[in-house]
Amino acid sequence: MGNFEIELTAQGKAILLLVGGFFLWFIPLRAGVDPLLQLLCFAGSAGCFITVILTGDDIRHEEKSIRQQRMQRDYLQAARFEFEEQAEEVQLERRILAPVQPAPAAAQPLPGTNDAIAHAGEVLAKVLEHCGDAAIELIDYLWDGKAESISDGDGWINVRQLRQNWGRHHGYNAETFAGLLQKLADLKVGEFHDSECKEWRLLLVV
Repeated sequence: MGNFEIELTAQGKAILLLVGGFFLWFIPLRAGVDPLLQLLCFAGSAGCFITVILTGDDIRHEEKSIRQQRMQRDYLQAARFEFEEQAEEVQLERRILAPVQPAPAAAQPLPGTNDAIAHAGEVLAKVLEHCGDAAIELIDYLWDGKAESISDGDGWINVRQLRQNWGRHHGYNAETFAGLLQKLADLKVGEFHDSECKEWRLLLVV
């Protein structure tokens, strides 16, 4: 609700200024209007139009902020949903493999669930701030397991193949893609295997 109100405020301000500008513009066109009043109306109308133009950057900034907040919220919800599904699978597997007892104890939730999701949310917010939307899309791509075919058992991914499979579709060349992976490594979201930077893996899990 708060995001919706911010968007309405920015756009509503521009609309009111436009309406006021057109109103002031047409007043001097009426017959019998004092010349001084005509000049003031034209000046006020021009001021309204100029203010609308100058307000455009603020509106775009607010819209970008709203989009980032929504993206972060969506990723948190997706991470929570995926983690809960994994927890249910683990609990089900434990019940299946557990020895039969006369009065088995009730299954307990996995420890650290809320902490893990909260930590992931904080990290994603930093990634969004320092690396942009593309970095979030890359993390989502890796979380979906779409790079498993080019990674080994320890999660190390061939950087060149990852750039070909994902990076080139998002406008990255070899240099800029390596820069993106380095930024994620600086944020402790991922790491390179060695100084040659030919292999990289994601560290952020939930």
